[in-house]
Amino acid sequence: MNNRTIIFAIALAVLASCQEKWAPENAGTGNNIRFCATKTATKTVYDDENDLQINWVAGDQVKIYCAEAEDVKEATYKVTRKETLGQKHKGHLQLATEINKDGLKWGGDTDEHNFFAVYPANTTITVEDGIATCKVNTNQICTVRNSSDDHIVADPDMTNAYMVADLSTQPVDSVNLHFRPIMTTLKIKIQAKTDGNQTDAMVTGVSIISKTKCFTDKFSYDIENSQIIYDENAVTESVTTMVTVKNGSNNFVDLATGRTLTLTAFIPPVDVDADNPIQIQLHCQHTDVLKTTLGIKAGTQIAASSKRKITLPNVPNTVQKGNNWITPLDDNIYVSQLSIPGTHDAATGDGTPFSLGKTQEMKLDAQFEMGIRAFDLRPAVSSGNIILCHGAVATSFNWDQVMERFKFYLSENPGEFIIVALRHEDEYDNNSSQWGGLMQGKLETIKATTNPATGESYTIDFRPDLTVGEMRGKVLFLCRDWTAYNSNGPVVGGYMGWSHDKEGAEVPIYGPDSNSRGTLNIQDCYHYSDAGLNLLNYRKFPERKWEAIEKQLNISATFHTNPELVNRWCINHTSGYTDNLISTTNGYRNNAANNHIKFYNKITSPDWVGSTGIILSDFVGARTSGNYTVYGDLLPQAIIDNNYKYHMVRKQ
Repeated sequence: MNNRTIIFAIALAVLASCQEKWAPENAGTGNNIRFCATKTATKTVYDDENDLQINWVAGDQVKIYCAEAEDVKEATYKVTRKETLGQKHKGHLQLATEINKDGLKWGGDTDEHNFFAVYPANTTITVEDGIATCKVNTNQICTVRNSSDDHIVADPDMTNAYMVADLSTQPVDSVNLHFRPIMTTLKIKIQAKTDGNQTDAMVTGVSIISKTKCFTDKFSYDIENSQIIYDENAVTESVTTMVTVKNGSNNFVDLATGRTLTLTAFIPPVDVDADNPIQIQLHCQHTDVLKTTLGIKAGTQIAASSKRKITLPNVPNTVQKGNNWITPLDDNIYVSQLSIPGTHDAATGDGTPFSLGKTQEMKLDAQFEMGIRAFDLRPAVSSGNIILCHGAVATSFNWDQVMERFKFYLSENPGEFIIVALRHEDEYDNNSSQWGGLMQGKLETIKATTNPATGESYTIDFRPDLTVGEMRGKVLFLCRDWTAYNSNGPVVGGYMGWSHDKEGAEVPIYGPDSNSRGTLNIQDCYHYSDAGLNLLNYRKFPERKWEAIEKQLNISATFHTNPELVNRWCINHTSGYTDNLISTTNGYRNNAANNHIKFYNKITSPDWVGSTGIILSDFVGARTSGNYTVYGDLLPQAIIDNNYKYHMVRKQ
């Protein structure tokens, strides 16, 4: 006997048990209608012994619609659990008087009444003429129930698992509503590394990417006929649902060898098949992108509104390619819509002669492997060559070495791209007269070099409407103080009017052709004097710095919703130092310890939806640096995950 037969048989038994004997006079015209919620597959928690059964929780609310009812046509009801014979899936419905003054009453104009009911009873799902309009929630959170066992289960937010019920009946003593789930449910098991000598896998969640039959904001569902209404005009190219894990105060699970984690995702009720394949992608720090595709091969199809268990392959023991999070994204997404983790003074992770000016722990290769895609580089002249510095301190890298590394990354990972924020570090070379000619020559050289993986130049000129597809396999150079390096004019894109004010700024950003102009929001308040403080109150800098960061975040979060800001770019520095005189490494650490966790908590909260822009941070990859907890491992992955939580605007 298959699962569907079992469920049907149980449902019939439960239905028979739900025929409570109400007083006959309650079925008369003008009297309140009494409701009973039944059937095994209802709300709002999964049964511990049967993962196909969903049980009601006392206080759950449903909304019931009836056009034939007298006066009130819709009302919200609360579930009262019915425990008779252990029937946790059954409940009576009582009017939620704190929401509705009056409930549904039998009408006298017609004997036949048509009832449509939905769960949850909020604005995410509404009904008109038997058609439910359901909000698509692409940002779902599963909460860990048992973190001590080898098999960790994270319970989903069941308000994402929409339920509907319908019944046409003449007045009866009790209207029995048989709720059924309409979302396609994916129960995804994640397996740890197989080598016990490896570090734990830090899993933050999974994303489900629908490629063809997609719904961005909402979908319509015909309740009576149990089918989605497919509107060709509402379809876009690819929609991603991000399912993150909440583990106590953490937004990740450390999976040791032999452990597994199960997450549950809800996606709109469209058949998963060759015409509509989906891709499930694991989000795990410091590892290759692990993904599986369903719908194409035999046995991987999933019927709409059904439930499927899926087991992903084990997390790789070693990193081969790195966290290529850009590769799965749509070509047509505007780059301005992305959330991009970056590193401030990126080259200092490879070494500076002493602690002054050191802002990174990880080398450039490791930064790229963990998903960093924006690099703040500070070139200057030294002995007729271009080296990389931080202020007056030289790093161990010269320009040519870094460009060779970038070219290697992009030839091996042509689905990715790199953004380089350039600033002439004239504090080091005292505005050397050689600077303009040398730097222009270096840029012209890499622009003339072809990436063998793409057959195109390793670079691309800035335009505000650049897309992911146009950027793949390329470096985008953005130079602070966009000026000619010599009389031939600018070679790369850049911006004018850089500001360190705590209020941030909006400045023009150009390509080599000044007609390719856009607007850049910037925030680079890095010292207490920029924050309007002095030696008497400089210790307030971390608080002022966070206010500056958050202000820019609240602007970039609207890039995908405000048509006027679709191609606005943003560079938001979390970097800064708390010293009162000079920029020591501990000063940068102190700032990171104060603000990275705030940033992390903000963008991992269920209320946060939207782009972060380009984020330039210190000490990426490190949970601790020196004696400071800097959260440099958590923040970049949260920024990467953020790209899968909202629908980014595409080029049409």
